Amino acid sequence: MKKIFRMLLLMSLISFTLGCSNMYNKPPMALYIKNNSAFDFYSVELTWHKSRNDIRTQVVVNADGTAMKKGELIPFYFNSSDFVSGQKTTFEIAVFVDPSQRNKITIDPPISLYYTNDEKYYLSISGNTIDHLVIQLDEQSDVERNH
Repeated sequence: MKKIFRMLLLMSLISFTLGCSNMYNKPPMALYIKNNSAFDFYSVELTWHKSRNDIRTQVVVNADGTAMKKGELIPFYFNSSDFVSGQKTTFEIAVFVDPSQRNKITIDPPISLYYTNDEKYYLSISGNTIDHLVIQLDEQSDVERNH
């Protein structure tokens, strides 16, 4: 009985130790989009193609449903499985300016970038009218605009 108890205790201890790591698992790549427009956004959507038949989308919304105000930085996190290594990826960016999430505004042109470990890309959305929102590259990153 003591052997069984010790074995169970040892197995539990090993399982706990392997399951808890002190290492912080940070995302390998991040894209930050700042709202510098005259509008509040209720969500921001990124869409990209990993391959012809593999379309990926990430959407960021505030958990409480509130709008993303002017000056707010909106994070998107990626890992290597989101991209094809060594190939440029083009992102389409869209925003929703109403709480019902029905008024989707796609911002042109899309942006292109390469997946790079530990890279942070910074963009900002600006514009005074909904029909004329633009993406601007911040100097902190090397995102390439798609023409």
